[in-house]
Amino acid sequence: NNVKLTDGRGVLTTNELEYDVNTKLGIYKNGGKVVNGKTVLTSEQGWYYGETRDIYFKRKVRLRDPQYNITTDTLLYNTYSELATFVVPTTITTKTQKVITKDGYYDLKNKKAYFGKRPVIQDGSTTLIADEFASDDASGFSEARGNVIITDTAQGTQLFANNVKANKKAGSLLATESPVAVIKQESDSIFIAADTIFSSKLSDLIPERAVRNVLFTDSIAWLDAKEVAIDSNRNRYLEAYYNVRIFSDSLQAVGDSMFYNQYDSVFRLFKNPI
Repeated sequence: NNVKLTDGRGVLTTNELEYDVNTKLGIYKNGGKVVNGKTVLTSEQGWYYGETRDIYFKRKVRLRDPQYNITTDTLLYNTYSELATFVVPTTITTKTQKVITKDGYYDLKNKKAYFGKRPVIQDGSTTLIADEFASDDASGFSEARGNVIITDTAQGTQLFANNVKANKKAGSLLATESPVAVIKQESDSIFIAADTIFSSKLSDLIPERAVRNVLFTDSIAWLDAKEVAIDSNRNRYLEAYYNVRIFSDSLQAVGDSMFYNQYDSVFRLFKNPI
């Protein structure tokens, strides 16, 4: 009753514990809780390895952290490194994001993560699916690899690529390895293919790019960045570099590079467009 086991960092509390003093293996099978700093883990069964400070949680596993909640059936957690490893279907939720994965790890101490076996990441109106995904919450950088699909229902866009690097803080992304962007229209969709596709916030570009009067037409050169930022669904631009190809039912075009923004919906092609 009310058994407590600690390694100096995490505290395991359970009503019944078996402990092998030779192997430093503690086992509970009737429910237990581990508190490690601000992180709380609960499960029906658990195996604690004193030598490595690993805890193997089984059945109805719940991890509660001020920034993350994890729900799964099986979880490996290290009280020293604060590394949570996933081996079965797992759901991770934050205030703004939901991740569904079958493989990977979450470094709660350094706020870094890796997910494999085609995880699904939902962030507001955006859903990302890829073979594997890695992120660093501290810097805001992330990378998705292998058959990447990004869908934004609010902006009516989709992006297909084999490699996508993103900066969450800047709201930008860089797609390579056969990227294709799809812009939804009322009666048709426009497909854009190129060697490289880059997208970011239009409001950030307007005051920073000195050559905007050359790049933009007169209809957009005078736009105020604050005015553009208010309309979040149109505050995006897209640049495509090298071997640009545009396809739709009513239009086809090719060129070396292209600029498109959602504020005026104008495609600007450069270097011998056809």
